[in-house]
Amino acid sequence: MRPTPPPPPHPTQAGGGGGGGDPPPWLRPPATLKEGSSGHFGAANALQAGLSLAGQITTVSPSYAQEIATPEYGYGLDETVRTVAPKLSGLLNGLDTDLWDPASDPHLPRPYRVGDLGGKAEAKGVLTAELGLGEERPLLGLVSRLADQKGIDLLLEGGPALFELGWSIALLGSGDAGLEASAQELAAANPGTMAVRLGFNEGLAHRIYAGCDALAIPSRFEPCGLAQMIAMRYGTLPIARATGGLRDTIEQGRTGFLFEQATPEALVEAAAYARSCYGTERWTVMMGEAMQEDFSWTRSARRYSELYGRLRR
Repeated sequence: MRPTPPPPPHPTQAGGGGGGGDPPPWLRPPATLKEGSSGHFGAANALQAGLSLAGQITTVSPSYAQEIATPEYGYGLDETVRTVAPKLSGLLNGLDTDLWDPASDPHLPRPYRVGDLGGKAEAKGVLTAELGLGEERPLLGLVSRLADQKGIDLLLEGGPALFELGWSIALLGSGDAGLEASAQELAAANPGTMAVRLGFNEGLAHRIYAGCDALAIPSRFEPCGLAQMIAMRYGTLPIARATGGLRDTIEQGRTGFLFEQATPEALVEAAAYARSCYGTERWTVMMGEAMQEDFSWTRSARRYSELYGRLRR
């Protein structure tokens, strides 16, 4: 379940000024703002006013543009989003293809590219040695904030089943203290099969994207996401929940593996399918297809330019 957003603070909680805890005059919006485009269930909502008055609205993926028009993802503004749908567009984010390029990445032991993947195998050897993992097992990576949105708990709950399937896990990230502790506990119970590194480590992040065979992205919601774009560019196939930009950028069975429900069981089922493909000619073909996807800002910027160019006419 996604958390319900907290209610707006009561006016007396604004502090700083008027008697009896009332806000100063310059923080008191006129009553008329609670009507018209700003009116939202008896309150003034600046975001709703912005949506209503904008000439064009963009968000960072086509699927997320549809999702925010539903109660589950709209956080109380879904009706407004449905009203403004004719002027709403979802345009994918772009990737810095100079920073994320296996053919020139200084954090890797050796560069590689489509048709010459020796450097990827070498990256896996270096990564598994660095993390104390066995090189012979398929390696599932995760580079993420450790937060409810990212579905980290789904991966941790599914961990024992993933190990049974033959996967090892390399996790890098930080965030929720409970999730950090749970990840460390699972790794401690499975030495040589799971490694956890808490915090930020740019070099290790690059080596995980390059050295892993697959990348887990079990997000409960994901407006766009860059992890899957990076992983595919490095020939690391994403195993991801079909939501938001993940749905728009990963093609099931061609460039990665998708699952619908935000449950450990659905993640494990997708990982089992991926495991059955691992080591086959199909896996190699999928790696090549994924690496050739174009997620550059050149493509995304062109779409933004076309959209806003139409507004000027």
